[in-house]
Amino acid sequence: MPVRLVVIGDSFVEGRGDPAPHGSGYRGWLPTFAGLLGLRDDECRNHGEHLATTAAVLDRQLDAVRSARPRLAGMIAGFNDIVGEYRPAEFRANLTTIFDALTRHASLAFTATYPDVTRRMALAAPAGAEIRARIRDANAALRTVAAEFNLVCLDTARPGNGWDADELWSADGIHPNRAGHLRFAGEMADAVADSLGIALTATAPDPAPPLPALAFH
Repeated sequence: MPVRLVVIGDSFVEGRGDPAPHGSGYRGWLPTFAGLLGLRDDECRNHGEHLATTAAVLDRQLDAVRSARPRLAGMIAGFNDIVGEYRPAEFRANLTTIFDALTRHASLAFTATYPDVTRRMALAAPAGAEIRARIRDANAALRTVAAEFNLVCLDTARPGNGWDADELWSADGIHPNRAGHLRFAGEMADAVADSLGIALTATAPDPAPPLPALAFH
């Protein structure tokens, strides 16, 4: 079975914040997203890794896209860069290398910005201001580099879009809960479908089983 969707990145891709029922691991947004596009589980690969930075994505995950050459590929990472030793020039260079590879080895690629989650983090005022500034800088880089490579970029950081609502986030304040992952799946599926020129005619239930394939070729 050919791999048609590969997603790489950090714990947001992994699905952290949305524990899988009746077992270990996480569900996250990817199964629902794939189901809305008519993709089966065996056509998808999730390489999300807890605490992964963009450097880790480069070192350990990007080859999965190169080898699979999927129809659709995504990368969501950057928050661990932001809260670590953030180097803006290196961050942007990493995005450039990753997005270039995605567009070379997949027919369509996508990414997303990060909402400002600092309100829910236990941070002293100076530290909170620094992290917020880094989030703004990193999101600006994500938007710019994504546009350079014509990626679909879901802008969850756009003011007033509702992503700061507490009911979308798990107890740690950093990872989405089930509601947040489901919302992201729907919004990203809409954005990808719009770019592909197809309509999402079905809603993937929870959990999402395979749906009839859409015109995603």
